[in-house]
Amino acid sequence: MPELPEVETVVRGLRKILIGTKVKQLLILWEGHFIHSPQNPKNISRDIFQRKIIDIKRCGKRILFVLSGDRFILTHLKMTGAFLFGNKHKNDKFIRVIILTSKGPLFFSDIRKFGRIQYGNKNEILYSKEFLEIGPDPLIVNFNGFKKRFVNKRGEIKKVLLEQKNISGIGNIYADEILYQVGIHPKSRIENLNVDQFKQIYKVSKKIFNKSIALGGTSIRDFRNIKGEKGDYIKFCRVYGRKGEKCLNNCASKIIREIICGRSSFYCIICQKKY
Repeated sequence: MPELPEVETVVRGLRKILIGTKVKQLLILWEGHFIHSPQNPKNISRDIFQRKIIDIKRCGKRILFVLSGDRFILTHLKMTGAFLFGNKHKNDKFIRVIILTSKGPLFFSDIRKFGRIQYGNKNEILYSKEFLEIGPDPLIVNFNGFKKRFVNKRGEIKKVLLEQKNISGIGNIYADEILYQVGIHPKSRIENLNVDQFKQIYKVSKKIFNKSIALGGTSIRDFRNIKGEKGDYIKFCRVYGRKGEKCLNNCASKIIREIICGRSSFYCIICQKKY
């Protein structure tokens, strides 16, 4: 599933092209993406006509389109969703939604149909329970704000990091990368960590995210930017996907894969201490 760097990559690509453009037509080829939309898909095509795209923002792992006339589109790519811009993508066989703009067509492709799209006014979108539960952004929040999100929390550190209500945007890949680089076992109890360890998690997460964004994110299988290109950060992952390979810290261990929080998790049993 696309995480913070991948979604940020998509948002930056969309902003360069679509800010200030108008929506000429919306074609919904599969209504299932709008199952949680406050406004009925049958009415959206008429309502969205000629609305200007004022802004496009990332909210955790979600993308928010701000339209003229107090209208918003909130999307979640889920596992295989992708926004693709331009006619060269019109033959993609997994296109589910088409937004025709004054700059050209924007396609929403989704192999597994897990992506979600919601359309509505400010109250329906920005004050919805789903939107209000999005935690602070790790690239924006300061350390004190970051630390406060974990006060009085209990449980395994990886599970707490993955909970989007705490901090938004961290998913399975980056949780493993962050914990490896700070030397903390993913099953460590969060209540056993000290302030200095939280500072390390905070600093390392920013460093990893910024590097991944610069490289267009991580493409394991399906992630693509709006041009259809894959991200290159996977080449720099130090632990994720490296089961059985030598630890890059030059210790005597090999990387272990274990199911934690229902996800494939990768770590070094020597370099990552369990607290």
